[in-house]
Amino acid sequence: MKSRFGTATARPQRGSGAQRLRRISAAVAAAAVGLLALVGPAAAAPQAAPAIIPCPYTNFCIYSNPGYTGTMYKLHDCHDYPVAFSGIGSWSNNQTRGTRAVFSNGDGSKYITYPAPSSYPRFDWTPVADIKPC
Repeated sequence: MKSRFGTATARPQRGSGAQRLRRISAAVAAAAVGLLALVGPAAAAPQAAPAIIPCPYTNFCIYSNPGYTGTMYKLHDCHDYPVAFSGIGSWSNNQTRGTRAVFSNGDGSKYITYPAPSSYPRFDWTPVADIKPC
């Protein structure tokens, strides 16, 4: 084969399709290993979200954390229960339809919940002294 400069040149040899595929596969594998090293093992295994703890029927449930997670107390009987939580938590009213719980604050004020079934995913327990679930 003659080049435009007048000298003979050999046309570059191309590898077979299988050879090219092996080279491409090796390059992709090397890039994947490099990417995994950059990202790290923590990204390869995401952390699971906290499990939501369901409130059984006929109970008023209070949770130490938002989103119905953390420590849960099931309030069933109709009397005052002291609240041991402070900060942001949550509650779920899964009592019989229409039942409301009453929260009493330390200053004597009251908060009456929505009728069952109802819930509140972010509630500040700090001012609440006790709860009567009926």
